[in-house]
Amino acid sequence: MSSIITPQLKKMTPQVLAGLGMVKSVDAISPKLMVCSSGHEKRGKTHWAFTAPGPIGCIYTDTGTKEIAAKFTREGKDVYLFHYTVPDKDETTTAKESEWKKVKKTIREIATSGYFRTLVGDTGTEVWETLRMARFGKLTQVMPHNYTEANSEMNELLKVVAESDINSIWIHKVKKEYKGNKAGDKEVWTGKYERSGFSSIGYLADVVLEHDRIRNGNDQLEFGIRIIDSRYEAPSLVGADLTGGLCNFETLALSCFPETDPDYWE
Repeated sequence: MSSIITPQLKKMTPQVLAGLGMVKSVDAISPKLMVCSSGHEKRGKTHWAFTAPGPIGCIYTDTGTKEIAAKFTREGKDVYLFHYTVPDKDETTTAKESEWKKVKKTIREIATSGYFRTLVGDTGTEVWETLRMARFGKLTQVMPHNYTEANSEMNELLKVVAESDINSIWIHKVKKEYKGNKAGDKEVWTGKYERSGFSSIGYLADVVLEHDRIRNGNDQLEFGIRIIDSRYEAPSLVGADLTGGLCNFETLALSCFPETDPDYWE
C-alpha cells in the first residue's frame, strides 16, 4: 500500500511573489460585464446599451446614436460621445493610421480613467474595420495569414477593457452567412446571418446576445434580447429571451450576478 507524502512547500515573501508578477487572489470583485451584441438595423441595440450604468463613454459612427444619447441625457444619465469615421480606402495611409490611433486611445482612456462605469462601442464592427483600414488599407481581398498582427492588436485592446473595472458593450452589425456548396466550388448564402466584426470577441465577452423583435407571452412582437452564450448562470440564461420591461442591462446583470443590489446597476 502506497503512502502519501505531504510536499514541503517553500516559504516566499510577498516581495518575492510580486517580483514574479504574482498577485494574491481576493475574495471579492467589482461585478461588471463585457457584452457582445448583434442584430439587424433598428432592433434597439443602441437604446439597450444606454440602459447600462453611467457615466457612459460611447465611441460611435452613426449619427442616430446622438439622438438616442440625448434621450438618456434628458432622463439624467451622463453620456459622453466620441465620434469617428471609418477611413475610405482612397484616403492616405497616414490618415487611416491617425484615425485608428484616435479610436484606440479613446477606448483605452475610457476603460482606465476610473470615471466611467460603461464603455459602448457603436459599433464594434466599425472599430474592427478602422483597424483593418489602418493595417491593410482595404477591407477585402486580404489573405487570412496576413491578419496575425491585426488580430493580436485587437485582442490586446479588448483585454485592456476586459481587465478594467467597467462594463463594456460591443454592438455589431450582421452580414449574410456564406458556406461552400456540396461541390465545394462556390460559396452560397445559407439563409442565415452572422455577426460582422472581430470574430474572437465572442470568446472574450462574458455574455453574447442577439437583438430582435421577439414574441412575448401574449404573442405580440416586442424589442428583446436572446442570450446566446454566458459565462455566468449559463444553464438558466443561455437561450433565454428578455423582452419588454425586462429588455435592459439591469435585468441581464442581475441574472448574471443575482447576489447584487439592483441599485448597483442603475
